[in-house]
Amino acid sequence: MAKKKSSRKGKSSGGNIDALFKGATPSRGFRNLPTGTYEGFVKPGSAIMEPKSKGSQDYKASLVLVVSEDGDLQGREQTARYDLSTQVGVDIFTGDLEAMELGKPESLAEAAEMLADSDGISVEFWVSEPKDDYPPKVRISERLEGDADTSTYDDSDDDDADDADGSLSAEDIRAMSEEELTELAADNDLNPDDYETWEELADVLVNLLVE
Repeated sequence: MAKKKSSRKGKSSGGNIDALFKGATPSRGFRNLPTGTYEGFVKPGSAIMEPKSKGSQDYKASLVLVVSEDGDLQGREQTARYDLSTQVGVDIFTGDLEAMELGKPESLAEAAEMLADSDGISVEFWVSEPKDDYPPKVRISERLEGDADTSTYDDSDDDDADDADGSLSAEDIRAMSEEELTELAADNDLNPDDYETWEELADVLVNLLVE
């Protein structure tokens, strides 16, 4: 029997909305870029390759793309995530490495070296329309001429700082917005609809990811 889909509205006010405000943990303001194609660069130091969870032999990778073209979205970031535990995921990942003209790796170790060389590379990338509760696909189309000038890039207020250093605390996960939890769940082969509340999903992710 299929499990009934939950609305996952989280804790109710119980008629006292002030209690929700008193107990609120401010969200870090994560937002996906609108659907479209962008010129940008790979944020220096953002590329990560690591096990999908504690003790796992399966791997995942990610990097942060920064919009460089003029306009209201200049400086906005989007994380590209790759599941390296499936052939499809590896094909997508190696496709993006080739799009950045880094070559085609023959092993995980080679892939990690190539990913580390992606810092500052100028690229064209696209962001798909989000589907249901899942985050959009992010793919690199091609490498652009010249590497980006990142000397003036200020990441002191970086919303993706926790993703960039590869570590999340229990507090970080429990402070995530619904959209962030959905993306983190998808990144770890979890379906948010399998959990009754966002708090329950956060607890599962904490047990899975926090050492």
